[in-house]
Amino acid sequence: MSRRGRRLSLSSRSGFRVSEIPGGLAPEQGWIELVRPGKHDSGYEGGPLRLRSDAFLDVAEDKGAAIKYYKNGHWNTHVTSD
Repeated sequence: MSRRGRRLSLSSRSGFRVSEIPGGLAPEQGWIELVRPGKHDSGYEGGPLRLRSDAFLDVAEDKGAAIKYYKNGHWNTHVTSD
C-alpha cells in the first residue's frame, strides 16, 4: 500500500501557499476536519488553545485526534483525544 501525503492550501494577506499536512497519515487511516478560530479546550494539554485562524483536526481512526495549526512559520499540534 502506498502512502500519499495530503496537502492543503493556506491563505494569508499576501496570498496562498500549499503545505504538506504533518503526520503523513494515509487517507484510509483517518480524516481531517475544519477547526475554526476561538478557544479549544483539551484534557490532554496544559491549557486551552486559542486559535486566531482556521486549523484542522487530524483524526486517526481508533488512535486519537489533534488540532494541527500553522503559527510562526511551522506546524504545531494540540492533542484533543487518544
